Amino acid sequence: MNLQRVCVKVFADPSAHFDERVLIDVFHDWFRRGAALGTLIDVADYRHVPNGPGVMLITHEGNYALDRSGGRPGLTYQRKAALPGDVGARLRSAARHVLTACRLLEGEARVGADLVFAAGQVEVIANDRLLAPNTDEAYGALEPHLRALGETLYGPGHFELQRVANDPHERLAAMVTGDAQVDVASVLGRLADGAG
Repeated sequence: MNLQRVCVKVFADPSAHFDERVLIDVFHDWFRRGAALGTLIDVADYRHVPNGPGVMLITHEGNYALDRSGGRPGLTYQRKAALPGDVGARLRSAARHVLTACRLLEGEARVGADLVFAAGQVEVIANDRLLAPNTDEAYGALEPHLRALGETLYGPGHFELQRVANDPHERLAAMVTGDAQVDVASVLGRLADGAG
Protein backbone atom coordinates (compact mmCIF):
# COMPACT_ATOMS: atom_id res chain seq x y z
CA MET A 1 0.00 0.00 0.00
CA ASN A 2 1.49 3.31 -1.10
CA LEU A 3 -0.95 5.55 0.75
CA GLN A 4 0.10 9.22 0.71
CA ARG A 5 -3.04 11.18 1.55
CA VAL A 6 -3.92 10.64 5.19
CA CYS A 7 -5.81 12.59 7.84
CA VAL A 8 -5.09 12.52 11.54
CA LYS A 9 -7.54 14.06 14.01
CA VAL A 10 -6.90 14.86 17.66
CA PHE A 11 -10.12 15.43 19.57
CA ALA A 12 -10.76 18.50 21.67
CA ASP A 13 -12.13 18.27 25.17
CA PRO A 14 -15.91 18.18 24.55
CA SER A 15 -16.49 20.78 27.26
CA ALA A 16 -14.44 23.32 25.29
CA HIS A 17 -16.46 26.44 24.53
CA PHE A 18 -14.79 29.28 22.67
CA ASP A 19 -15.52 31.58 19.77
CA GLU A 20 -14.21 29.85 16.65
CA ARG A 21 -14.06 33.22 14.85
CA VAL A 22 -10.93 33.90 16.89
CA LEU A 23 -9.16 31.17 14.91
CA ILE A 24 -9.33 33.29 11.77
CA ASP A 25 -7.13 35.94 13.42
CA VAL A 26 -4.93 33.31 15.07
CA PHE A 27 -4.25 31.53 11.78
CA HIS A 28 -3.54 34.85 10.02
CA ASP A 29 -1.05 35.69 12.77
CA TRP A 30 0.63 32.33 12.20
CA PHE A 31 1.13 33.46 8.58
CA ARG A 32 2.78 36.69 9.71
CA ARG A 33 4.98 34.91 12.24
CA GLY A 34 5.93 32.14 9.81
CA ALA A 35 4.73 29.30 12.05
CA ALA A 36 6.54 26.06 11.19
CA LEU A 37 3.47 24.25 9.89
CA GLY A 38 4.30 24.13 6.20
CA THR A 39 4.12 26.59 3.33
CA LEU A 40 1.14 28.71 4.42
CA ILE A 41 -1.34 29.61 1.68
CA ASP A 42 -4.69 30.75 3.06
CA VAL A 43 -7.29 30.72 5.83
CA ALA A 44 -10.82 29.59 4.96
CA ASP A 45 -14.01 29.89 7.01
CA TYR A 46 -16.44 26.97 6.68
CA ARG A 47 -18.17 27.40 10.03
CA HIS A 48 -21.51 27.61 8.20
CA VAL A 49 -21.23 23.93 7.15
CA PRO A 50 -22.90 21.64 9.74
CA ASN A 51 -20.39 19.14 11.18
CA GLY A 52 -17.94 20.52 8.64
CA PRO A 53 -14.32 21.64 8.60
CA GLY A 54 -14.89 24.91 10.50
CA VAL A 55 -11.97 27.29 10.17
CA MET A 56 -9.16 25.92 8.00
CA LEU A 57 -5.50 26.78 7.67
CA ILE A 58 -4.43 25.84 4.15
CA THR A 59 -0.80 24.97 3.45
CA HIS A 60 0.90 23.58 0.37
CA GLU A 61 1.60 20.32 2.16
CA GLY A 62 -1.73 19.85 3.93
CA ASN A 63 -4.76 21.45 5.56
CA TYR A 64 -5.50 22.01 9.24
CA ALA A 65 -9.13 22.30 10.33
CA LEU A 66 -10.79 22.66 13.69
CA ASP A 67 -13.70 20.54 12.57
CA ARG A 68 -16.79 19.02 14.10
CA SER A 69 -17.16 16.04 11.77
CA GLY A 70 -18.80 13.06 13.38
CA GLY A 71 -20.21 15.45 15.97
CA ARG A 72 -16.86 15.53 17.82
CA PRO A 73 -14.75 18.69 17.72
CA GLY A 74 -11.06 18.30 17.08
CA LEU A 75 -8.13 19.42 15.01
CA THR A 76 -7.56 17.51 11.79
CA TYR A 77 -4.49 17.53 9.58
CA GLN A 78 -5.14 16.39 6.02
CA ARG A 79 -1.91 15.60 4.16
CA LYS A 80 -1.98 16.53 0.44
CA ALA A 81 1.63 16.54 -0.78
CA ALA A 82 3.65 13.35 -1.17
CA LEU A 83 6.03 12.28 1.59
CA PRO A 84 9.08 10.03 1.44
CA GLY A 85 9.26 6.82 3.42
CA ASP A 86 6.76 4.06 4.04
CA VAL A 87 3.16 4.42 5.17
CA GLY A 88 4.22 4.25 8.82
CA ALA A 89 6.57 7.21 8.41
CA ARG A 90 3.81 9.15 6.67
CA LEU A 91 1.36 8.46 9.51
CA ARG A 92 3.92 9.59 12.09
CA SER A 93 4.57 12.76 10.08
CA ALA A 94 0.85 13.60 9.86
CA ALA A 95 0.48 12.94 13.60
CA ARG A 96 3.45 15.21 14.32
CA HIS A 97 1.92 18.00 12.20
CA VAL A 98 -1.48 17.91 13.89
CA LEU A 99 -0.05 17.60 17.40
CA THR A 100 2.31 20.52 16.78
CA ALA A 101 -0.66 22.65 15.71
CA CYS A 102 -2.63 21.46 18.77
CA ARG A 103 0.21 22.58 21.03
CA LEU A 104 0.31 25.98 19.31
CA LEU A 105 -3.45 26.41 19.72
CA GLU A 106 -3.36 25.42 23.38
CA GLY A 107 -0.75 28.15 23.89
CA GLU A 108 -2.81 30.88 22.21
CA ALA A 109 -4.06 33.38 24.80
CA ARG A 110 -6.90 34.47 22.48
CA VAL A 111 -8.31 30.95 22.42
CA GLY A 112 -8.10 30.75 26.18
CA ALA A 113 -7.65 27.82 28.49
CA ASP A 114 -10.91 26.27 27.29
CA LEU A 115 -9.37 24.60 24.23
CA VAL A 116 -7.53 21.51 25.41
CA PHE A 117 -6.85 18.52 23.20
CA ALA A 118 -7.28 14.95 24.40
CA ALA A 119 -4.10 13.48 22.92
CA GLY A 120 -5.00 10.04 24.26
CA GLN A 121 -6.99 9.27 21.13
CA VAL A 122 -6.35 9.96 17.45
CA GLU A 123 -8.43 9.11 14.44
CA VAL A 124 -6.52 8.09 11.32
CA ILE A 125 -8.33 8.32 7.98
CA ALA A 126 -7.08 7.03 4.64
CA ASN A 127 -8.06 9.90 2.38
CA ASP A 128 -7.66 7.98 -0.88
CA ARG A 129 -10.54 5.69 -1.79
CA LEU A 130 -8.68 4.33 -4.82
CA LEU A 131 -5.55 3.20 -2.97
CA ALA A 132 -7.27 2.42 0.32
CA PRO A 133 -10.94 1.55 -0.14
CA ASN A 134 -12.86 0.67 3.00
CA THR A 135 -12.44 -3.08 2.60
CA ASP A 136 -11.12 -5.80 4.89
CA GLU A 137 -8.15 -6.28 2.56
CA ALA A 138 -7.15 -2.60 2.64
CA TYR A 139 -7.61 -2.44 6.42
CA GLY A 140 -5.43 -5.53 6.76
CA ALA A 141 -2.68 -3.79 4.79
CA LEU A 142 -2.97 -0.60 6.87
CA GLU A 143 -3.34 -2.24 10.29
CA PRO A 144 0.39 -2.97 10.92
CA HIS A 145 1.17 0.70 10.28
CA LEU A 146 -1.63 1.78 12.61
CA ARG A 147 -0.29 -0.55 15.32
CA ALA A 148 3.21 0.88 14.87
CA LEU A 149 1.76 4.40 15.22
CA GLY A 150 -0.05 3.37 18.41
CA GLU A 151 3.18 1.97 19.85
CA THR A 152 5.01 5.19 19.02
CA LEU A 153 2.32 7.44 20.47
CA TYR A 154 1.39 5.47 23.58
CA GLY A 155 3.89 2.63 24.03
CA PRO A 156 3.68 -1.09 23.22
CA GLY A 157 0.62 -2.67 24.81
CA HIS A 158 -0.75 0.69 25.99
CA PHE A 159 -3.26 1.38 23.23
CA GLU A 160 -6.27 -0.09 21.50
CA LEU A 161 -6.96 -0.08 17.80
CA GLN A 162 -10.50 -0.03 16.44
CA ARG A 163 -11.74 0.23 12.88
CA VAL A 164 -14.27 3.05 12.66
CA ALA A 165 -16.74 1.63 10.12
CA ASN A 166 -16.77 -1.32 7.79
CA ASP A 167 -18.76 0.58 5.18
CA PRO A 168 -17.62 0.98 1.56
CA HIS A 169 -19.37 4.37 1.40
CA GLU A 170 -17.10 5.77 4.14
CA ARG A 171 -13.37 6.35 4.07
CA LEU A 172 -11.19 3.71 5.70
CA ALA A 173 -10.54 4.90 9.24
CA ALA A 174 -9.42 3.71 12.65
CA MET A 175 -9.23 5.02 16.20
CA VAL A 176 -5.96 4.63 18.08
CA THR A 177 -6.72 5.03 21.78
CA GLY A 178 -4.15 5.24 24.55
CA ASP A 179 -4.16 6.77 28.01
CA ALA A 180 -7.01 9.27 28.31
CA GLN A 181 -4.90 11.50 30.57
CA VAL A 182 -1.93 11.96 28.21
CA ASP A 183 -1.27 15.50 27.03
CA VAL A 184 -0.14 16.86 23.66
CA ALA A 185 3.41 17.64 24.79
CA SER A 186 3.95 14.07 26.05
CA VAL A 187 2.76 12.48 22.83
CA LEU A 188 4.86 14.89 20.75
CA GLY A 189 7.86 13.91 22.85
CA ARG A 190 7.24 10.23 22.14
CA LEU A 191 7.02 11.01 18.42
CA ALA A 192 10.34 12.84 18.54
CA ASP A 193 11.97 9.96 20.45
CA GLY A 194 10.48 7.37 18.07
CA ALA A 195 12.14 8.86 14.97
CA GLY A 196 10.46 9.01 11.62
